Amino acid sequence: MRRYVCKLQTCVHRGLNPIAFEDIVIFVIVGLMSLVASSSGIGGGAVYSTLLMFVDNYPAQHAFPLSNFIIFVCSSSSYIMGLIDKSKNPDKLWINYNIVLLFCPIMLIGSKIGGNN
Repeated sequence: MRRYVCKLQTCVHRGLNPIAFEDIVIFVIVGLMSLVASSSGIGGGAVYSTLLMFVDNYPAQHAFPLSNFIIFVCSSSSYIMGLIDKSKNPDKLWINYNIVLLFCPIMLIGSKIGGNN
């Protein structure tokens, strides 16, 4: 199926109606990637926008807002699930401080090294 619709010498990315097989594949891949990104605690925005731009040929001005929307939906659902879990286990901490102590120094060193270039 064609990705772009051209009218009057202007081509735009086609809409989702009618939905194509490629769109279903992208939805499944993005859904699986969002499960992995949400469960690991990263946003996954770079993965979503890259996937949308290079696999589904979305222009950057459409892929980045769509990626932000996916991140918003995933973080909202994670927050709601955290609230439900917190109501069942009120003594459980939301932040795993052992992971924070492990990753923060590594990230600081990496940003210091990367920022010097």
